[in-house]
Amino acid sequence: MKRICSILFLLFFVISLRAQIGNNNQIVYVNPYPSSVYNNPETTISLGFSQQLMKEDVAKVDIVLTNEQYVIQEGNIVFPKNGRNLIFKPEQTLLTGKYYVNVFIEGILIKSFNFSVQNKNIINSSKTKFEFPFNNSLDIQNKNPKALEYREKFMLPDDFPAVDITYYGNPGGGYYILNRLSQTDDLSQYLIIMDTLGFPVYYKSFNLANAVQDFYFQDETGYFSYYRGSNSTYVDIDSSYNIMNVYAAGNGYIADGHELVLREDGSYWLMIYDEQIVDMSQIVPEGQVDAVVTGLIIQHIDDQGNVLFEWQSWDHMEITDADPAIVNLGAGGIDYVHGNALDFDEDGNLLVSSRNLSEITKINITTGDIMWRFGGTQNEFQIINDSINFSAQHHIRYLGNSKYSLYDNGWGRPFKFSRGLVYEIDDMNMTATLIRDDNKVEDTVFSPFMGGYTTGPANEKVIGWSYNLQSYVLSEYDSLDNLILEMKTIEPLDLISYRAGKTYWETNAIDFDQDEYLINNINIVETEELEIEMTNNLDINFNLNGFNSSDNAFTLVDDLPILFMPGETKTLTILFTPTEEKKYTAALSLFTDNQNRRIAKQFRINTNLVLSNSENIASIGNLSVYPNPVKSVLNIEANEGEISSINIYDAKGRNVLSLKNINVNKYSVNIEQLPKGIYFINMVLNNTTFSRKIIIE
Repeated sequence: MKRICSILFLLFFVISLRAQIGNNNQIVYVNPYPSSVYNNPETTISLGFSQQLMKEDVAKVDIVLTNEQYVIQEGNIVFPKNGRNLIFKPEQTLLTGKYYVNVFIEGILIKSFNFSVQNKNIINSSKTKFEFPFNNSLDIQNKNPKALEYREKFMLPDDFPAVDITYYGNPGGGYYILNRLSQTDDLSQYLIIMDTLGFPVYYKSFNLANAVQDFYFQDETGYFSYYRGSNSTYVDIDSSYNIMNVYAAGNGYIADGHELVLREDGSYWLMIYDEQIVDMSQIVPEGQVDAVVTGLIIQHIDDQGNVLFEWQSWDHMEITDADPAIVNLGAGGIDYVHGNALDFDEDGNLLVSSRNLSEITKINITTGDIMWRFGGTQNEFQIINDSINFSAQHHIRYLGNSKYSLYDNGWGRPFKFSRGLVYEIDDMNMTATLIRDDNKVEDTVFSPFMGGYTTGPANEKVIGWSYNLQSYVLSEYDSLDNLILEMKTIEPLDLISYRAGKTYWETNAIDFDQDEYLINNINIVETEELEIEMTNNLDINFNLNGFNSSDNAFTLVDDLPILFMPGETKTLTILFTPTEEKKYTAALSLFTDNQNRRIAKQFRINTNLVLSNSENIASIGNLSVYPNPVKSVLNIEANEGEISSINIYDAKGRNVLSLKNINVNKYSVNIEQLPKGIYFINMVLNNTTFSRKIIIE
């Protein structure tokens, strides 16, 4: 709705009136912040109301914007669908100087404020301020035998980060979400979704430095999101890995890559690092006159690109609030806040983690006011059971029931180590009690930069250690604080992931007729074929060219590759060849690999207890298989009954020879055409299947 506003004279004296529309609906928030100075020329004006606006209320409102010469700036009033804001968008980009905003309701002035626009002498960098050394490990890649074995086992690219599960308890299902960061074009970056055995069910590689960051699962939308360094935007991808939306900062700013929060209504929250030239000599004795100081801006943007809420640290936090153990206020560059995580408290208000403040801040998202500050130089809480406190922390999360988790990097402590923490906060009595501390202090695992601490549906905790010299990638603990999985890199600094989380999400790019299959009543001397149906749900072809099983007893009989047209369903055959007395459970993966991406989906096969059937073992004497090893002709002879069929499988479970309807008691098989190696022969005698391992030499 376009509204060209005019005023004939300026009001030098205004009687203060109550700001309301309808039934006591007040203006409780304005942006830009009154008397603020660090605003972009592209800024818009947002008014926040205490209650929902009606359409008829909007027609009563005039927003008048004038510059220092009292020249009216024409623009449009937008009524976003959230119903709680009005936004004035100037038609022209604002020039440097001071501006005045007057808000009228039915001709009565109810709100006045001013702000300034600065023309920066510096341009904000499009690169997120991730602070870690170069991690070029190309000089050792392809030389470590264990790393080579890992990549070969899982059919991975030569530069894929090789990991080792150094401890495996009972982590259950689910997948770990990781991304390899790199500050050099020589080492590919990866988005990775990996199972608890280290098998990647998804990866995508990028060849440019700082190409992708903050790969994360969005709980409200069910999509993954990641940050693209090339154009400083976020994207989200659906469960078939299609890019769905692009998320950018508003008001002329460049989005930072530490956190994106997507909401069900299509709106989103993100952060911005705002660099300004500040005369620090007026603030601290050692300050430089032209220091480049980085502040934090947080925006809430709706699905139409309207900036509903903007909060700037310049207006609410002093530069001297920075943690002196981390920030040197006498330096030429000062990143005094360094926000790195956003979440929401039980009442819906905003939680912000700021590394260089060593602080968790709660912000009222209706008014923009700070509600409390936890940690750092401005701490307002009595901290109980934690004498060393957190420092340079990441990844604040509200867990419910007044409990909050964070990843404590520990930068500011004399004895440096990192840990995952849970506090119980009583904001009535202003106490914060440490109730859980997961760490590797015995190994002095210390991550000066990045990291995360997530909680799963069973109250399991995952620490993503990020950058550390002990090669830890992640550790998972159960609800009783028992270690249940540990993952390390095989090659040093080969997988520096901003965070590491866990999700129980599944792709829908392909589907199977069942998620789990059960094999009953099979013995060691037998084999079992299991047919599964696989469907391609994509609107493009799916080239099935890979298979992996967590247990070698399960193999794929079909030859690969197999092309699935869009929507096509085909039947595949799995061969089960047990070799031990036990219950088998295996995760089987079918996937497509191309030059830079894998899409895989898993299903599980469980069995009842497999035993050595004494009756069948005894009656194997009724069958003679000779010679073994064999070179050219294999003889099979039954003392009683008739042999009805013979099948020979290679070591990969592929059926290499099949003879049916034989119905004789003695048969000779010419195997000269088969390569040397280990094979399994299945013979049906009197409706019972018998198996033997044979060696062709």
